[in-house]
Amino acid sequence: LYDSIPPQAPMGLKYDVTSSGAVKLEWNANAESDLQGYEVYRSNFLNAEFSKVSRGIVEQPQFRDSLSGQSLQGKVYYRLKATDNRFNSSLFSEALTVVLPDRIPPVPPAIKNVKNTVHG
Repeated sequence: LYDSIPPQAPMGLKYDVTSSGAVKLEWNANAESDLQGYEVYRSNFLNAEFSKVSRGIVEQPQFRDSLSGQSLQGKVYYRLKATDNRFNSSLFSEALTVVLPDRIPPVPPAIKNVKNTVHG
């Protein structure tokens, strides 16, 4: 029989992020018996195109991502797709907003001189 029915979109996305910027994603496992796994996508902007960050199919409902560099955005967004054994892909999951730790130090003060004057 020809299988053209895709799995349901992944749900229950949650995250944990370390101070170094490592992100651990977790979600509810899909219940389809012919589920092959998941694909993870990321974007720096919610309304921009999402790029695939997982290599191949992720078999377990979890994924670790390492964000290199120092992001000025402060947030990154993830979406997932579920794929079955016939490579039918689900719709994208709802976007998950990940708030990143602030790793950019403040600019050092640039006071060049101080002058005390009395007005009177």
